[in-house]
Amino acid sequence: MKKHLIYTIALIISCLFLCSCKNTEAESAGNDIQDMVNIEPIPEAESIYQTNIISLNKEHSAAEIVGDVVYGGAISNSSPVVTVQDKNTGKIINEITVPMSGEALGIQSLASDNEGNIYLVVCNYTDNGTIVWKIDTAGTLHEMNNMVLEDTMNAQSQSIKKIAAGTDGNLYLWCEMGIPAAEIENLPYEIDADVYVMVDRIYVKNAELNTLFYTQVPAIGGSKLKYFYVSKRGKPVAVTSDDEGIYIREIDLEKRAFGDETKQIADSDEGEIETVAVTEDGLLFSRNGTLYMYNLDSNKTDNILCWATYGIEQSDILYIGENNNSIEVIDTHEGVSGYVNLSKGEVNKTVITLGLIQLTQDIQKAVIDFNRSNPDVMINIKTYYQEDGDFEQSVERLKLDVVTGSAPDIMEVSMINYEMLADKGVFADLYKFMQDDRDLSQDKILSSVREAYEIDGQLLNMAPGFQLYTVWGNRNKIGNHKGVTLNELMQILGENGKTIDAIYGFSMDEPVLTTLCTFGMDEFINWETGECEFTGDYFKDLLRFAKEYSGGYTQTGVSQAIAEGNILLSIGVISSVADYQIQSELYGGELTFVGYPTAGGSGTAIGYRGSQLAISNYSDDKGDAWEFVKYYMQNGWDGQGFPVFQDKFDEAMEKARQKDMETVDGVTYELPKGYFSEGSHYFEVFNAEPADVEAIRNLVADAGNRYKYNTDILGIINEEADAYFKDQKPIDEVAGIIQSRVKLYLDEQVR
Repeated sequence: MKKHLIYTIALIISCLFLCSCKNTEAESAGNDIQDMVNIEPIPEAESIYQTNIISLNKEHSAAEIVGDVVYGGAISNSSPVVTVQDKNTGKIINEITVPMSGEALGIQSLASDNEGNIYLVVCNYTDNGTIVWKIDTAGTLHEMNNMVLEDTMNAQSQSIKKIAAGTDGNLYLWCEMGIPAAEIENLPYEIDADVYVMVDRIYVKNAELNTLFYTQVPAIGGSKLKYFYVSKRGKPVAVTSDDEGIYIREIDLEKRAFGDETKQIADSDEGEIETVAVTEDGLLFSRNGTLYMYNLDSNKTDNILCWATYGIEQSDILYIGENNNSIEVIDTHEGVSGYVNLSKGEVNKTVITLGLIQLTQDIQKAVIDFNRSNPDVMINIKTYYQEDGDFEQSVERLKLDVVTGSAPDIMEVSMINYEMLADKGVFADLYKFMQDDRDLSQDKILSSVREAYEIDGQLLNMAPGFQLYTVWGNRNKIGNHKGVTLNELMQILGENGKTIDAIYGFSMDEPVLTTLCTFGMDEFINWETGECEFTGDYFKDLLRFAKEYSGGYTQTGVSQAIAEGNILLSIGVISSVADYQIQSELYGGELTFVGYPTAGGSGTAIGYRGSQLAISNYSDDKGDAWEFVKYYMQNGWDGQGFPVFQDKFDEAMEKARQKDMETVDGVTYELPKGYFSEGSHYFEVFNAEPADVEAIRNLVADAGNRYKYNTDILGIINEEADAYFKDQKPIDEVAGIIQSRVKLYLDEQVR
């Protein structure tokens, strides 16, 4: 109850401010409430940077910036090409084609030295060969074929991963190779001498390309060399990782080995780091979509910015660097490389804050693409969940911001009970934005989807996709029912000589009662009035059903149990026409969707797929916030489930009827749309028949309920129902306690 108490205090006090206070007053109230409930604030957001993006009109695979010039390496017409461009204009200054050709070439590394020479590492993946090229300041190519790597006679799978140049004129080669265990000293545990072990070596060579020495890190015991660079102070530095952390270690040129001091820059359980870059005082590195800066002197790592805010995908980055007060990036986005300059100062765009618990891949992609292309609006991401933080407290922070009027302009609300705040004016009605919007008017959204999520005639949030939750069986056996009560469901089972154990699909990970209540919560709770009804006969029948149910899982397998008639009905998700085809095959005929007995209408519920976005009514820039919400709705569907837009839904239905063909080695095959696999029973489904598509259209049109997983209320129901299931309390007493506790919970929220 501690979590409930925290939220209760916040909401009771906040209601005094919701309808009458100005935003600044609400924020002040929020600070007072935050002190009372002891919710730790999230760290202050990083500085907003001004973004300038110059297209380089090439697709580079490696890049380097020297002064005002970008050097980019790419494979063009089966040959390596180095393009020299002005970073401020994108103008091509020079293009140098390396005299190599092949179908499996790749640019492994590109680097410059303090004299302006460029070094290029080209790999031939056919024979694992590697050649290093030098381009001098006059643009002349030199093949460095005298680049000898010592002690590699017995090595396998050699590759040069990176080349770097020091201020002392030395060159550093980071090489990976497999060598026999017998040749490795100080192994942490015993390995057979003839077993090959992968190692990372750093070769240090002088200007004449003679090897001064090399040092190596065996990739065993959890240790691995992640990056190598030369610091601004001229020190060669290795970035290594093990099971506990990520570290930096300088190479002592006098001792010709790694130095004794090791500094930890991050914990290993927070994800891999990518794209290390040198600064005056340490290094920059990317991780989980965020740019961090590590300071060598203070041994401190700071969060700098979220890449998506600036239209950058972490995996697209080829180069990052620090230049005075700017951060410079070379990336390749959607097949074209660009120079991105991020500078501190006044931003000439409207900044819209998007608040969410955690950044998901779908919303990240939408933010990146929107920010990359929109000249007037920038979406700034505010993540409530912090690394090594408390997830539930993160949800409470967002709830607190919402009810006090200090929420971000746009919110992802799938984690909060937004229904209870509908009549408080916290969220903007999205229908109002659609009234004058030609691109996204109300009639362009599937009516059953938006109506299922309406609250008092308002649409408070949207997602780009959805799926259907329902119950089905063979029409020849159960008839053409559409929506049944619990008594009617029992009658169908009885007519077929079955009990409730002939229903398959309840999750092993959650109680049966949870599944039933998830789809029927709107039947028991009036979210607009805060009233609930858990003492009636219908809810008691659900309790009895959940207590008696013990089936659904068979030793023979689902397909065999259906064929033998031991399973009459299945519950689950329909997210494609192929799902319908598979279930039709399993049940041996046309399906009837009877729906969940706890849900009204057809009994089929609609659940959003993707992030559920809402706009704060307190936002001063609701129109600009709507532009992003609209963009995400139009572009955020990932092909899984069904799109919410009528035209895209129609396209998906038409695509389900089309054959997917593929030609391999001159032979053309039809690809399956889906498949079923259980033991030795395997089958595929291909392009749908018109009747299959029509069945899905009807199912979507008839769906009228909303899938809503309310963790707190379901927790109350299951906690109290357990006493009835164990015969510790009678059903009437348990139903009364559930009624009382849920009503108290609803009253605590906003009433």
